[in-house]
Amino acid sequence: MKNKYTQRHTLAICLITSLFFMWALGSSINGILIKHFRDTMYLSRFEAGLVDTAFYLGYFIMAIPAGIITRKIGYKRSILVGLSLFATGSFLFYPASNTGTYILFLFALWIIASGLTFLETCAGTYIVKLGDPIFAERRLNLAQSFNGLGLVLTVYFGGRIIFASAFGNVYEPFIIIGVIVSILAIIFIFVKLPDIQDKKDNPKINLKILFKYSHLRYGVFGIFFYLGAQSSIWGYFLYVVAEKIPGISNINANSYYALCFLIFMLGRFASTCLMQFIRPVKLLQLYSLFNIILLTITILLPQMLSVYSLIAVNFFMSAMYPTIFSLSIREVGHDTKIAASFLVMAIIGGAIFPPLMGLVADICGTIKYALIVPIICFMYVVFFATKGYRIQKTRT
Repeated sequence: MKNKYTQRHTLAICLITSLFFMWALGSSINGILIKHFRDTMYLSRFEAGLVDTAFYLGYFIMAIPAGIITRKIGYKRSILVGLSLFATGSFLFYPASNTGTYILFLFALWIIASGLTFLETCAGTYIVKLGDPIFAERRLNLAQSFNGLGLVLTVYFGGRIIFASAFGNVYEPFIIIGVIVSILAIIFIFVKLPDIQDKKDNPKINLKILFKYSHLRYGVFGIFFYLGAQSSIWGYFLYVVAEKIPGISNINANSYYALCFLIFMLGRFASTCLMQFIRPVKLLQLYSLFNIILLTITILLPQMLSVYSLIAVNFFMSAMYPTIFSLSIREVGHDTKIAASFLVMAIIGGAIFPPLMGLVADICGTIKYALIVPIICFMYVVFFATKGYRIQKTRT
């Protein structure tokens, strides 16, 4: 059975894995933009945090439409829709840079996120289904490891380009991303992918499935709070570094930021290996507890010790999203595509918590106390990994 799956789907798995790499190019640069726009446009921390709000709002608005469209036209065509929107949003950074209007940058980010919604709705579910179900969590975590590689490369090179350039040249990394995404879309047009069909196709989309599957309902909130923590930490990491290491330049601070994503990527690979010996849900529970401890250390300790503690948080965040995702769609049968849409829609947490963290920082006058926001988020993930993941199907 194992050979049947691997021989039949190897090419498809490789191509879908490339999508995990690609959407990192669009999602990892937000923290750099938050710092850059605040420095160049003199925004408050709250206003700068609207970068994440615009970005993750795209996920929230497009999640259900992406699920409907995927159900109607299939995975491959939906992937092409996602790649087209991704490229379009990237190219929109050129006119946005020329006008220098903040809202146009936010609109471009919203378009990019709309495209990524299609990719994440399709790719996450597709790669879970594209192979032996026994290894679903491991396969998804391995694919997400390449997402980590994209994060590292984008943050390191994109950050250096943006921080070293004038305000008007912020579009340069996005033009490069747009070209790469366009090339990948052309490849997908000419490659035949296996058409994975559910045994039944649910004709209606409604909130009832959230009450039908308790683990899915808790999983939606798990994604909501996890993404809130992740986007808050990434969005304001450069502020923490600047506060803990006075006088550090943006380019030097960006090197620590890139290190976060390198640790994040290594955590993905390490977690994939650890899942051979430790149940994914147990690993999720331990990782959440470790991050609560590390964030507390970041608040309490001074200078470099706190920075390294915050960097270490990324190792333990690495496996959380794919693990919550795969645990949440277990045994939902013909509701899988719609369940995936609800999970992607829950990424709205990434739009809500960064501005909230920025507001707390503005009120307190320091960013470190605002780290209580992601601590609260990880507390919920501990609950999900302890109790919420259990399958309890109810009649509706």
